Amino acid sequence: VTLTQSEGIATLTGSGTKILTEQEGGQCVHDDWRGIEVFPSPADASTSSQYTYTWVEDDGVSAKPVTTEIKVEFSSSKDEVLVKATATKNDFKPLWGNTLWVILPRPDTRKVKGAIKTMLYKGQTAYAVTVAGL
Repeated sequence: VTLTQSEGIATLTGSGTKILTEQEGGQCVHDDWRGIEVFPSPADASTSSQYTYTWVEDDGVSAKPVTTEIKVEFSSSKDEVLVKATATKNDFKPLWGNTLWVILPRPDTRKVKGAIKTMLYKGQTAYAVTVAGL
């Protein structure tokens, strides 16, 4: 089970009991990491396409939640993949902050242009991209 907030309604059960995190002796963790897999045009494609995707983040429990909308745009060339992420609506503050991790499909070894850092995630390189507007 994950918690989408560190305080407030998302940290309580339906009866009002506080949900305990692993640090507090419980079994829940905070939802403080966000990653996406993108599937760009192949490196050997004769033309590159641009792709756009938008998703909505909220606390996961409120009947009428405040939300944040994240728009992701990506395109590619032979040597790299360009990923741009922007908050088009910013009313909910996700615990994962403004860092979005981008993972390319195996065996794609291109770099993600504009990534601020990398990490190994399940045997693949994940690239950190800053979400503008968060």
